Amino acid sequence: MYEAIRLLKEHGYAPFRLLDNPDFTDAIIATKEKSAGLLIAIIYSQKQVPDAHTLRTLFPQKVDKACAMVKATPHRTMIWVNSPVSGWRFYRVEVGGISYDWDIAKELGR
Repeated sequence: MYEAIRLLKEHGYAPFRLLDNPDFTDAIIATKEKSAGLLIAIIYSQKQVPDAHTLRTLFPQKVDKACAMVKATPHRTMIWVNSPVSGWRFYRVEVGGISYDWDIAKELGR
């Protein structure tokens, strides 16, 4: 959680930890001038999560709940996964599913 907050701050975002969401105990809202706000669910995994298919396989309930949140928030909804093997992986959440977010990865230098 704190590593994600630090990463966002380093790239000009103002991150705020969400405390009242039982579905995502580790969640962040991040805003940045002239940029869409981000709603980020943080997942820590001991297993490697190299792609969206693996994320859905390992964490189907979290993915489904994140997809359901897309309609309820004006923010760009994301799932960030941190694992010992892959480090940070960034997934964009849409109503119909998830995909790797190359734009945020590039912005954050990952």
